[in-house]
Amino acid sequence: MSLSFAKPTTRTIIRTLIPIGTALLAFVVTGFLLLAGGFDPLEAYGLILQGSVGGVREGGETLVRTTSLLLTGLAVGFAFRCKIWNIGAEGQLYFGAIGAVVIALTVVGQIPVFGIIIAIIFAMIFGAGWAAIAGVLKSRLGVNEIIVTVMLNFIAILFVDFLVHGALKAPGFEPQTALIPLTSQLPILIEGTRLHAGFLVAIAAAVLIYLILFKTKTGFSLRATGVNPKASGYAGINVKRSILLTLLISGAVAGIAGACLV
Repeated sequence: MSLSFAKPTTRTIIRTLIPIGTALLAFVVTGFLLLAGGFDPLEAYGLILQGSVGGVREGGETLVRTTSLLLTGLAVGFAFRCKIWNIGAEGQLYFGAIGAVVIALTVVGQIPVFGIIIAIIFAMIFGAGWAAIAGVLKSRLGVNEIIVTVMLNFIAILFVDFLVHGALKAPGFEPQTALIPLTSQLPILIEGTRLHAGFLVAIAAAVLIYLILFKTKTGFSLRATGVNPKASGYAGINVKRSILLTLLISGAVAGIAGACLV
């Protein structure tokens, strides 16, 4: 559906209504499928609500799961807004988790005050570094970033599997790392739940990404490059730098998601 000829206010309304309408349609279609299977849709939806927001514990668990989804969605959405198709947020998340775990188990555990901040910074560096592979190939050689980022996902997953069975494996039979020191663990926001400060980090990241995209010269350059690289180059924008920077920022945000999971 094209919104090119609609007035700005109309476009805004339509763009707001599309996701709402899509969600409602999904509920209706799912309801019919449940009926066809002999189940009561209202009872099923009631159980979904009870399990997700039926109490403090359930609501906290929902927000915990939302945190990593919000950050990876933000990472992908940022790149998409700049017309860069980063399909590798999962791999960048894994590498962000590696960065956070490695620094937490080696150095940060001895630093009680800034341990969490340092772990998140290293997660961002690892996530951005993994995304940089696709960024360099795209900006320097014109390699399709979709193919590269998808392939990097599998490499990252297998590399983490290799680490938890080898170099980072804790003593014992289970393939897992040692416990993260308390000084490097995100503080719990609500007692009796697993909801941690990573949720606040995700909200802050969303606000920051919005400001970068729409309130800074850099954000304008990144979006302009995505819309028309040739015209952006003629206007004096460094197209190669913009492509690489887009993937670096996207990878860094996905890396934060990895830090929040460990």
